[in-house]
Amino acid sequence: MPGQRSLAVVASAAAALAGRYVAGRNKAGKETIRELDTRLADLGEVERLSILPVVERHTGRRR
Repeated sequence: MPGQRSLAVVASAAAALAGRYVAGRNKAGKETIRELDTRLADLGEVERLSILPVVERHTGRRR
């Protein structure tokens, strides 16, 4: 039957593409972690860290 054969071809192509996507995603994740590991090494130390929020002020006067 031609309909079943084309369905099998489409299903196998979709499975192959899904496999390539998963393999590429895993490879990209590992490369990103490896790059961060090398870039974040030997930055030194801090005694105190403060994170300040960025606030936009709106006044009544327009410029």
